[in-house]
Amino acid sequence: MTGDQALAEVLALLKAGRLAEATARCLTLAADRADDPRAHALLARAYNLQGSHEQARTAAERAASLGPSFVPAWLELAQASRALGEPGATATALEALVALQPGHAGAWADLGATLLETGDHARAEAALRRALALSPTLVDARFRLARIEHESGRLAAALAGYEACCEARADGFEAWFNRGLVLAALLRPREGVAALARAVALAPDRSEPLRAYCRALVDARADPRLVVEATRRLTVLEPESASAWHALATALRRNHQDGESHGALARALDLDPRFLPARWDRFQLPDSLVRGDAEVDRAFLDRWRTGLEYFEQLDLDSADVRAQLAQVDGLETNFHLHYLGEAFVDLQVRYARVVERLAHAQAPAGANAPVRRARGGGRIRIGFASGLFHDHSVMRVFRTLIKRLPRDRFELVLLHMGARRDAVTESLAARADRYLGGTRSMREWPAQVAAQDLDVLAYVDVGMHPNSEALAAYRCAPLQVALWGHPVTTGSRHIDCFLSADAMEAADADRHYSERLVRLPRLGTCYPTPSWPVAPTLPAAAQPIPGRVHYLLAQNVVKLTPVHDRLMARIALALPQALFTLVPHPAASVCAAMRARIAATFSAHGLDPDHHLRVLPWLPEPAFGALALASEVNLDSVGFSGGITSFELFRFDLPTVTLPGALLRSRQTAGMLRLMGIEDLIATDLDDYVRIAVELGRDAERRAALRARIAERKHVLYDDQGVIDAFAAFIERELS
Repeated sequence: MTGDQALAEVLALLKAGRLAEATARCLTLAADRADDPRAHALLARAYNLQGSHEQARTAAERAASLGPSFVPAWLELAQASRALGEPGATATALEALVALQPGHAGAWADLGATLLETGDHARAEAALRRALALSPTLVDARFRLARIEHESGRLAAALAGYEACCEARADGFEAWFNRGLVLAALLRPREGVAALARAVALAPDRSEPLRAYCRALVDARADPRLVVEATRRLTVLEPESASAWHALATALRRNHQDGESHGALARALDLDPRFLPARWDRFQLPDSLVRGDAEVDRAFLDRWRTGLEYFEQLDLDSADVRAQLAQVDGLETNFHLHYLGEAFVDLQVRYARVVERLAHAQAPAGANAPVRRARGGGRIRIGFASGLFHDHSVMRVFRTLIKRLPRDRFELVLLHMGARRDAVTESLAARADRYLGGTRSMREWPAQVAAQDLDVLAYVDVGMHPNSEALAAYRCAPLQVALWGHPVTTGSRHIDCFLSADAMEAADADRHYSERLVRLPRLGTCYPTPSWPVAPTLPAAAQPIPGRVHYLLAQNVVKLTPVHDRLMARIALALPQALFTLVPHPAASVCAAMRARIAATFSAHGLDPDHHLRVLPWLPEPAFGALALASEVNLDSVGFSGGITSFELFRFDLPTVTLPGALLRSRQTAGMLRLMGIEDLIATDLDDYVRIAVELGRDAERRAALRARIAERKHVLYDDQGVIDAFAAFIERELS
């Protein structure tokens, strides 16, 4: 038998699956034909087919050394090396193979996949591109190339690759999953929801795509009920996961199911008492948005103090703590604490230090403090930081100040730390010299902001958004100031000044701040004259009723304590025709709970709640304007007054009764009334508040006269260019 015949016979045995017999023949053949690379390559193939990969590697190496240009030798060596978990050796074999057969698309694709395993992404990308140039239908190669593009931040290219993979292989879970992740990163959450829903359907037993789907639903501002449904499924997949139960608690809270939310939070802490996000939420969040009495407030404050102490004592060097913090990107702010009506300066300073410890454990501060640039007469580079650069009440207050800063003196950098974009975002970004936004994690922001080489960093609203609260834990500019978008001291040792409103602050207000208090003139901002359209008619539930005196209480549920229930009851007892309309929250369930609390107080005073009380969900802005026009007296909230709401309601010349306290947050409406010279609507105590409200309800002529006075003087509240000039002058003085 000739040598070629012997090789052909062994090949036939291998094809027939007679591996033991083929291997024996190969051994004999390799011994007889010791210098023939074909014999050793066949032996390597026999060993590979049997799973004897070390022996296969030895035979293949012998074949390759005898015949460096013999393709099967390199094929078998690559297969053996891959099976033995040796990507470096595999890559070497495949590189020899593609050098011999440069048109072999599959070999290029295998080489790209192997180089990825070695971490050589640049060479892997080149190999995958070569494979696709030779054969564009190689789905696995296209997917791997998209992953490289994804990980290197080339999101548009990655998305195109994933889309091609989804089209070619409709049941390819990984492609749909990654497509959804990229769409989310590109701030296209609605499309991301669709892609991730497909991934969830393809892999219903995997929690990772379900978690991503839940996040995308939130980013897309989907119906909160859908988020609850999805996160419930997550707890079914991971019933012992504290993280899953915490996600459910968050979803339930956003759907205003407070009782169930705290139950899910308790379940998370039962499963893992050291699970930091759940422990954080447990002390930051009240049991209900609908406020309770003073005893409930005290219990919340006690729980808050205990929670703060836990995090003050947290061992940040613990491996478990560091592992958890690595997964966290944004924690709830202490927003609710400041509705309890006290300054809490010492607590706020302690809290800011806790936020700083947690933030620096995730993203350590730079070694060098920022220094003032030598501008040489150039423009001052000022950055404004907020997570709310979109259609939000905070932006109504401050966007005009930001946009109208004199551009010949200031270079404007906008640091948008939230994911939501809309027309307000675009108009501000268009005005800025530089705009930084997108999906940066909190760990990225400090370095990104420091890299802007700012002269001044102005925080619009520390405490309203997790990212800006965390960024305030760093020194990113030589001068750092806070505006009153959140009218509360930041407590941060890195904020130099709190820029407040002179008309809204008490004489001794300095003691309410850890920062140096700077009183900008009048209302401390340039609020544009409201001009949104007003609906011609009201919904049936809000229609005025002839013969009644219509009182409006237009504040958010978190401001409305039981004090307001008693005030309204006292007014109704003195004025039986009084009808109170509240619009405290968008959710009907929250409004119902709010109404039940007020109704109990009314009933206890012998009043019929149905006769005196209307509690409606939030109205669209045009309908809210119509409600304001139909109202006769506005009752300002006590303890935390109306700010933006009062700006908007004075547009309609609506007489407003207010009771200022010691703190900025309780004095906003009073400051506006004083600027207009209408101080007879400012009460001195609760009894005086009731007196003014009742007298206004009884005296239509006085209400008409007040409307005329407001109409004549309200212009002082709006478009105050002088505040912008004062702000600019203050910054220039501080940097001189």
